[in-house]
Amino acid sequence: MAAAQARPAPAPASAPKSAAKAAPAAGTTPAGEAPAEVTFPVGDLESVSRLQFALARSSRLLRETATGGLTPTQLAVLGVLLREGPRQLTELAAAERINPTLLSRVVGRLEDDGLVKRSAQEQDRRSYQVSITAAGRSLGEDLRHERCQALAGRLAALDPQHAEALFEALPALEALADQLAADRKD
Repeated sequence: MAAAQARPAPAPASAPKSAAKAAPAAGTTPAGEAPAEVTFPVGDLESVSRLQFALARSSRLLRETATGGLTPTQLAVLGVLLREGPRQLTELAAAERINPTLLSRVVGRLEDDGLVKRSAQEQDRRSYQVSITAAGRSLGEDLRHERCQALAGRLAALDPQHAEALFEALPALEALADQLAADRKD
């Protein structure tokens, strides 16, 4: 938990955990407005903090299982192009929250490696569209397969009840990911 964030007072013993409230995250309200309290429907702030840590740590460790010699930023760009298809450089920079100058260098390196192709737009020759090449698609799919295999191995090593609980939580985790992605686009 961040040191700057106040820890909420524990809920009274008679109150259900679903009634626990958290202090709002710093900087989440417009200036001059009183921050609204966030009520957690399940668990308390400590449980939410544990979930956030577990998701972040698992994600980071899984990303490290297969990189193909690419940087995390190069992998992110390649992954977006693999999942979503060709994108304009400006769209890609906004979607991945990457500085356009840095993105141009990242795309240049991927292009030098034959993993993506950059082409000028017919409507505006100053605007470029980036698309994944066959080699980029093959590498991206290979990396996804390696990561899935690594995760499958870890799941197989878990207590079967824990593995089952993770699969049962999959719809909720997907809904959370969709909600986070939608919030990011706003």
